[in-house]
Amino acid sequence: MLVPLRPDERWSLDFVSDQLADGHRFRILAIVDDCTRECLALVADNGSEFTSNAILTWADQNRVEWHYIAPGSVSRDIACNVDFAPTFLDYAGLPVPSYMQGRSMRPVLEKRTPADWEQLTYHRYWMHNDEIHECWAHYGVRDTRYKLIYWYNDDLGQLGARPNGAPPEWELFDCDKDPHELTNVAADPAYAGIFKDMLAKLDAKMAEIGDVPEHDSVAVLAGLAA
Repeated sequence: MLVPLRPDERWSLDFVSDQLADGHRFRILAIVDDCTRECLALVADNGSEFTSNAILTWADQNRVEWHYIAPGSVSRDIACNVDFAPTFLDYAGLPVPSYMQGRSMRPVLEKRTPADWEQLTYHRYWMHNDEIHECWAHYGVRDTRYKLIYWYNDDLGQLGARPNGAPPEWELFDCDKDPHELTNVAADPAYAGIFKDMLAKLDAKMAEIGDVPEHDSVAVLAGLAA
């Protein structure tokens, strides 16, 4: 890879981790200009290292803007990792390309969440039972209360994935009543309506982004009604 010779020619982003003097570890996402090494943004969890008045004082003196949800406050707004890039471009005053997925989180961070903000996130893990993570293939959606997951458990011929013959399985969690996700209510008749609603949200999101489902919703709903 060639070394960029001009600012703004190429930016890189990656997660980096470090450790505080008290042994507390943290991880941040850094976005850096590969030519000037200027750091555009740092995104991290709001751990104790972000409650320091010294850091906030330094940021104020150096005119560094902080855009985060203050520790101790609660936000139920949902965002996804595809929202990071539009957010960075928004704060930089640059246009968001039409082909880019996601939406700027700037109004959410500034506590003026739009009325049409989509309170839903989608996730997919492809590498079924790979040697490093040993996580099984699945996808799902999460709204402000419920999480629906389909463990399709198929390697789909992906390089590095390993078939293990595991049967597919649905999981549904009521995250208000069960925040640690210990009770799967996918087969609970009391949640049949919720399951159907979350399945519709999953189908709509997969169709929107062009992902190919491994489930048959007609068959799933027929089994639910049986």
